[in-house]
Amino acid sequence: MTLTAIDIDRLLDEADSGNTAAQAKIEAIIIDLEGAQRRSLAAAADGERVAADENESQLIRAQAAMAAYYAHGHAREYGEEAAVLRLGENPWGYEICY
Repeated sequence: MTLTAIDIDRLLDEADSGNTAAQAKIEAIIIDLEGAQRRSLAAAADGERVAADENESQLIRAQAAMAAYYAHGHAREYGEEAAVLRLGENPWGYEICY
């Protein structure tokens, strides 16, 4: 199921009101994000290993280094999103101020 920023806002509101199903859904999203962070960190480590392997061609090493770079960025984003959700905020939302 795909959730929009509005869906997340609703879940957070329901969780704040004591809705245990909403709290469980938010926790499941956090766990998924933390799992994605771990997988991205593992991918980054694998890319760094290949990038440092002198038995690989320069092209492969350069591609692996770039893959590691992006995997680190994704890991950072997943971790930040999980942390924001743990604080009860929506990492994908925005506020409209008048």
